Amino acid sequence: MDKEKHERLIKLLTLIKNSMNERELAQKMDIPYHTVHAWFIGRASPKVDNLIKIADYMGISVNTLRNKINQDSDLNSRPQTYVGCYELVYHLDDEEKIKLARQLLHDAVY
Repeated sequence: MDKEKHERLIKLLTLIKNSMNERELAQKMDIPYHTVHAWFIGRASPKVDNLIKIADYMGISVNTLRNKINQDSDLNSRPQTYVGCYELVYHLDDEEKIKLARQLLHDAVY
């Protein structure tokens, strides 16, 4: 994930974090604290399985989360275009592609 997209993700996580600290946010999303902390300090970016957990916590699809990260629009606005799928998938390993495909199929059915 490039620096600009990482910054947008952190802004989005900060919005959903509200008054929680990083440890509480990690517990609510069922992600290890050290992983969430690494995102906030810029040491790491979420892998697909954690993007799925973030999307689930927010009550949105992975596509919507990806669009919020990729778009230049307001993070609170609803995405209007399908942006960045190739860029997202291109850098994934096969296992991550399979996880993403399963989540996308799940989102399409429900």
